[in-house]
Amino acid sequence: MTTNLLVKYLSLLIGGMMVLVLASCKDDELSPDFDEPEVNITIPTEDEVKTTVGKTYAVLGEHFDEVTPYVMKRMTGQRYSYSPAATELADNVEIVFLDYDALMEISEEMVYEIKEVFDRGGAVYLHRPNALALMFFDLVMYDELDDFMAWLEEQLKDGGAQTKAGGKSNPLERDSYIIRRNDHLDLRDIYNGEQVTIERFVTEETEDGNEQTHAVTESLTPDEPSDYEYGLFAEKVAEWLNGETKTRASDGEMLNSAALETILLPCVLKRQFDEKTFTCQAELKVWVSTLYNFETKQDYYHVLLEETYPGDKFKFGQYYSKKVNKWGQRQKAAGYTYGGLYVKPTLDTEGYTLKDMWNPQPENEGAIQKIETIDGWNLNSQLGYSDGLTALLTGGFTHQQTVSNVSKEININLQKSGTGYYWKYDIPHKYEYSKGAISAVTNGKLISEPDKNSISTTVCKTRQSWNWLVNNTERRGNKAFYMDLALTLYAKHAYFAKFRAGHEESVYNNPKLRIELPVPNRFTKNYSVVADNYQDDKEMELIQTFLNSVREYKDISKGYCAPEEKILDRQMEERWNKMLKTLESFGSKFSGLKNAYTFRLKDNKGKQIGRNLRISNKGVNKY
Repeated sequence: MTTNLLVKYLSLLIGGMMVLVLASCKDDELSPDFDEPEVNITIPTEDEVKTTVGKTYAVLGEHFDEVTPYVMKRMTGQRYSYSPAATELADNVEIVFLDYDALMEISEEMVYEIKEVFDRGGAVYLHRPNALALMFFDLVMYDELDDFMAWLEEQLKDGGAQTKAGGKSNPLERDSYIIRRNDHLDLRDIYNGEQVTIERFVTEETEDGNEQTHAVTESLTPDEPSDYEYGLFAEKVAEWLNGETKTRASDGEMLNSAALETILLPCVLKRQFDEKTFTCQAELKVWVSTLYNFETKQDYYHVLLEETYPGDKFKFGQYYSKKVNKWGQRQKAAGYTYGGLYVKPTLDTEGYTLKDMWNPQPENEGAIQKIETIDGWNLNSQLGYSDGLTALLTGGFTHQQTVSNVSKEININLQKSGTGYYWKYDIPHKYEYSKGAISAVTNGKLISEPDKNSISTTVCKTRQSWNWLVNNTERRGNKAFYMDLALTLYAKHAYFAKFRAGHEESVYNNPKLRIELPVPNRFTKNYSVVADNYQDDKEMELIQTFLNSVREYKDISKGYCAPEEKILDRQMEERWNKMLKTLESFGSKFSGLKNAYTFRLKDNKGKQIGRNLRISNKGVNKY
């Protein structure tokens, strides 16, 4: 009896010890990937020169930092170095580099030399411009150099130029600004040592296996970009400098395409776990076509945006895997894919009435191609076109810059907000880890990755377009409106730490990206050629027949327009002077004339524009 009880007690004791041993083994079980090597994929640091620019260039100044030295590293053409006080540039210069200090010391002769480079299709590169520098570009575009030099001389007397232009302490958040005719590259400031606000949406798995999402806003102070990161921006600048330039054409060809602004936007990413920051660039292009209705006194704008996101630069795959305890539990992270964007344009009308914003593209079902009409604009209304010519309205409008259909990977949501619209684009998560369980020593496995051709990890382009109509702008003259663009770009990644989770976070977040719109040609008037010394009808008829055979002369009689009267007068004077130069080569045709004839260009108020044209048996002269 005693023996049997002892056997039972021993059996229970041994069984209990086995349970404890088994439980202990379960708790001490190593992770199945215990021996996997740790992963910590680094971000490149060395500049990678892939694009070079073989054009001849001139450098004025020596205070270049951040991206500009990396751009110059890619310049392989002949270099000329000049003092800003110099009076001439080599005839073959195609690009001019200017720093701010050089601009403040520049001679009047050098300004005209730079203008000649610009007029023959060259580019002017300004490093860290402030408001004064951007005023310079604007005046160069509209040929108001005399006004600029007078203004600059006045401001330099008391050092007031820096204050009135914003000063060196306010570089308008630009690293550089480059201009050629009808095409600008705006490189926003990449590094200023200030904090960047990050908007983050975190989707986490809870202990019961469900998921929950919450939003977090945080700030980070990025390190100064590496040579590699600065080089990425320099590559885009070099590509732009290699692009086609538009030479100064005559008449309506001078502004025959929509104004184009290209903006490079610094995108800052802070990676999960290793907390390494990475700065790269997205690209925003803005095309704007304008019309002005001289009858209704309205501005019309057709705006098209294009965002280019470098998903290939942000793709690291599973870039982090590290053991965090003795059993081999790991933290893992994989990313980054393009998550989408938010776009909301607003026109700052400065008190003017925005009559309408219509035809937003793409709509939720995709882009729709259709002829646009403008409510209230009658046929045969006189319009001022962006190419500098006037014409009568004959029907609807079509635009060359179209909006492509949206990729099937992108979910688009167009919403109306007050008198405007906004777009939300979403690209679903591509990286995903398997589910974990807190009671088991397991690590998530990477069970989903983007396809190699996924739009989320390649260069992704998205477009939007719409129209604006603004009332009663006839007195606004040569003053532009501004567009405020709320723009956010998102990146997505997945991570695992006991439980799987996913993040969507902003890499660029600007609630008010301010962009200047081109000024519509709001002014027009008539010009005519008036003949003096009318002595012989037959001779005059011969001269008139010949003049009408010269294209430059016939073009004078076209209808022209400009933002304001003084600009139009200046442009007409240039057209007239060009015609005079052309006619000088035909002087021998008039050797048989008995009389001399004088022609003048006058506006509809009788004011003379430009010099006189004199035709006689001694040839063609201007005086």
